[in-house]
Parts: sequence; C-alpha cells; structure tokens
Amino acid sequence: MTARPAWGKSRSSLGPPGRLRPSWHLSLVIPELGPGGAERVLVRLAQHWAGCGFRLSVITLAPKGRSFYQLPLAAHWVGLGVAGPTCSLGEKVGANFRRLKFLRQVFDRLRPDVIISFLAETNVLSVLANLGRRTPVIVTEHSNPRVLPTVGIWRLARRIVYPLATKVVSVSPGVDSYFGFLPRAKRRVIPNGVPVEEIDHTAPCPDGFPWPHAIISMGRLEGEKGFDLLLQAVGPLFTRYQDWGLVILGEGTGRQRLCQLAENLGMADRMLLPGPEDPPYPRLKRADIFALPSRHEGFGIAVVEAMACGLPVVASACRPGPGEIITAGVDGLLVPPGDVPALRKAVEQLIVDEELRRNLAAEAVRSAKRFDLPRVLTAWDQLLAEVLAQSTQEA
Repeated sequence: MTARPAWGKSRSSLGPPGRLRPSWHLSLVIPELGPGGAERVLVRLAQHWAGCGFRLSVITLAPKGRSFYQLPLAAHWVGLGVAGPTCSLGEKVGANFRRLKFLRQVFDRLRPDVIISFLAETNVLSVLANLGRRTPVIVTEHSNPRVLPTVGIWRLARRIVYPLATKVVSVSPGVDSYFGFLPRAKRRVIPNGVPVEEIDHTAPCPDGFPWPHAIISMGRLEGEKGFDLLLQAVGPLFTRYQDWGLVILGEGTGRQRLCQLAENLGMADRMLLPGPEDPPYPRLKRADIFALPSRHEGFGIAVVEAMACGLPVVASACRPGPGEIITAGVDGLLVPPGDVPALRKAVEQLIVDEELRRNLAAEAVRSAKRFDLPRVLTAWDQLLAEVLAQSTQEA
C-alpha cells in the first residue's frame, strides 16, 4: 500500500489557511514557455487561478512569443528578452546583472502580491531581484537538485539565496530531502498533477502507428531522459518481435544523435520522433507499453500521465523520480538507472506477457489518481492562502 503523501492532507488537518481574494495579483516567473514540465505546471496554475478571478502576470526571461501550452487570456505576459547563452565569465556576469535589473524593474512596475518562480536559476534571480521588498517569493524545484543545475556557482547561490525565499516547493519528497538545510516550515512538497477526469474521457487517436504494437516514451530529447539507453535496449528486441516499434514524443538537442543511433542499430524504420504533443493523451492511449529510462528526474510527470492513460510502465528506479511513484511489480516495473540489459528484459517481459500488461495497467490507473490535478491545485491554493495571510499580518 502506497503511503498517502503529505500534500494530500485535508484542509481541516492543516488548519485555516486564510482567505483568497480575487483582487490578489500573482506574478509567475520562468525562463521561457516551451514544451517542458515546469512550463506545463505554470500554465495549469495560471489557468486555475485565472478561473478564480486573480490578476495574473507571467514573466519570462525569453522574449514574448508563442507559448507551447495555452496561457489563459487573463494572463499578462511580460517577455524580458534577456535569456540566451553566454560564453565568457564576463558575459555571464553581465547577463545576470541585466536579468536582475529587468526583473527588479518589472516587479516594481507590476507590484504583485506574490511572486512564484520556476527552476533553480530563475528562482535565485527572482529572490535577489525582490530584496528589500515585502512581496513573498515562492520558489519551485522541478529537477533533481543533486544534479541540476550543473554549474557549481548556481548550486552555491541556491544554498545562499533560498533561505531568503518565503517558501521552497519541491515536486517530490526526494527533491525536498535535499533542502534539509532549510527550516521545515519553509518547505512544502506539492507534486505535479494530471487531469485524471480529462484523461478518462479522452479517446485514443484515430490514426495508429506503422506497426501493430508500439512502445512509447515522452520527454525532452536530452541525455538525462536516457532515450539512447532505450534504443539500445529495444533495438535487439525488434529483430525478434517484428510487429513492434518505438515512438518518442518530445523535442530537444539530442534528436540528431538519436536518429544516428537508430541507424547504427538498424532500427531507423522502427522508430518515430513526431515531436511534442499537447495533450499527449490520445497518442499515449494508442500505444501498448510506456518506457522511461531516465538517468535522473525530479518527479516524472510523463510516468504518471502514462499510468493514468492505462499503460503498463517500465521506468528507471531513480529517486527522486519514478522510484517514488511506482510500486515495483504492482503498478509498473522498475529497473536500475543506466542498466540496458535490465531494461531490455523488463520491456521484453511486457511484450510477451499480455496478462501482465493488463494487470499493471489496471493498477496504474488507480495509482495515478493520487496525483489528480484538482487535489494538487487545492494544495497550491492552501499554500498561497497561508503565504498571503502571513504577508498581510506582517505588513
């Protein structure tokens, strides 16, 4: 039996958090609005709070453009145009001073009641840009903090700056455990949510795949997701199971490398890279198996979405990540991170055992309801009300 997560406590057990008023102004800060998991969380929160009547501003370091996910019309998008790569140390320092300056200016102009920031570097910048102001800042961590950010100066900055934030929200207990240097009262675990009811009423996409059966995966085409490991695992299987193929939804810098690896493994005609899809549920429901061999994760929202879609899942047992979501042998299969033979064995087990696929899928649907979106949004509302109540008392 999976333990009930702390974020799922009832409102009464948490005590009265205060009242949310439609007049509150919330600013949400993120590097850009591409097809990533943190971006999806931001947009879902924005849609929810827009429906509550709050004033919303979405601030991106990148310039204003097209959002992959649909922002609510009520959200005012401010694109600062200060994102982008830098080379020398001087350029990096100068770029971050400009980001701080622009963030400070927009905070002064918008005067939000709460600032909510996403992803480590942006979190650090948002807290620093708010210094000397009374506005509470909630920072959110969506990746494994032991791995990301990769640049040491940002890790040090996070350790110095996060104590100045009002709250640090982590998407899983494994992520939260990294922040033991912060007081317990400053930390909160709120996972990513999936719209279970919407998924239940979603039909599989009418167009199938080029093969009778498909293994599907989803995420950024980057090394951390381990798609190269997945190709190495399933390539030899496709010589024995001719009616199976692989589909990976997503985009990233690793696309060309994956295509080349598929060529080298002789499976180029057994793999599709159609790009990201929103929502991905019709495509997921058309597949037979979901696999995600991530080298590291913060949560693993793709795993929960696949489970909610009724797919048997095989994933790496990384913690934080799928190792915290899946109960091995009950609602999915777990393999050691980076272990290609173990991944191949687990995928083949699902290919040959249709009854196992059905049993895991049925339990996965029930398990995914722990992360139902309304429940997660309620946890966010509670946190927001607590922060606003404290801010009002201190004013």
